[in-house]
Amino acid sequence: MSVVSAAAVAAGTGPDARTLLVLVPLLVLVLALDAYCLFDLVRRPVVRYLPKAAWAAVIVLISAPFGALAYLVWGRGPDDRHGFGLGDDEIEEVRRAERGRPGVR
Repeated sequence: MSVVSAAAVAAGTGPDARTLLVLVPLLVLVLALDAYCLFDLVRRPVVRYLPKAAWAAVIVLISAPFGALAYLVWGRGPDDRHGFGLGDDEIEEVRRAERGRPGVR
């Protein structure tokens, strides 16, 4: 119980069972959204506006779920696996261009 201390619950000043029944599923959903965004970030070849490390920090450090939602709205690059976005040649061009930037492998 990171949000509520065990002492507060033991003293009866913490949330009741009904409140916990609502908060626990919401916490699980927020953590699942963050995990999905981090997984998507790792497997996506190109992201927009920020480097991948910066997007990872935004997802993890910005108040949940706002960091993950910001990544989904603004950070996700084109996805060529679904028949739209960049093709293989264009993705390779982007990768070659990024290799020329300092700090990019």
